[in-house]
This record gives sequence, structure tokens and C-alpha cells, in this order.
Amino acid sequence: MLLNNRIVSLLYSERTSDIMYAQQRMFTPTITSEPDLLAVSVTQAAHATGISRSLLYEEMRAGRLKYAKLGARRVILVHDLRDWLLTLRVS
Repeated sequence: MLLNNRIVSLLYSERTSDIMYAQQRMFTPTITSEPDLLAVSVTQAAHATGISRSLLYEEMRAGRLKYAKLGARRVILVHDLRDWLLTLRVS
């Protein structure tokens, strides 16, 4: 369904650059494009949130952002990422 909406928006795009940009965005991994995704890499989390990888690693070292380690790779559970983001809210 989401892919169909993106294709329809491509069909109505007037400029080639808009089509190329839309195609790039269509295949860029994000948390919202994969509703069944349970965990993301640090790079995916940084891309999805707009927060730098170094800040995410700093938060993990400080124990404020939970993660799982699979060999040398760190993954962040999506619900842990959302919970951590909610702690950053300013009242």
C-alpha cells in the first residue's frame, strides 16, 4: 500500500530530478517503511531520527539507550528507540 502511494506520486512528478529523488527515498531503509521491523542498526536509527551515530553511541555507553549486541554489531530495538526519544521531550 505504501509503495503504491509512492509510485502514484512519482507518476505525477513533473521534473526528472523529483523522480530520481523520490526513487532514492523509496529504497532508503527507515523505521516507518518497515512496519514489522523489530530492531534497527545504529545507522538506520540515526537516519530515521536525524540524530548522529556518535550521539547514539554516546547514549548507549551512558546506559540511557538500550541495545543488543550480536557479535560486534549493535542493534537497537524499535520500542527502546521510541522510549528513549520520549525521554528527550521538553515539557
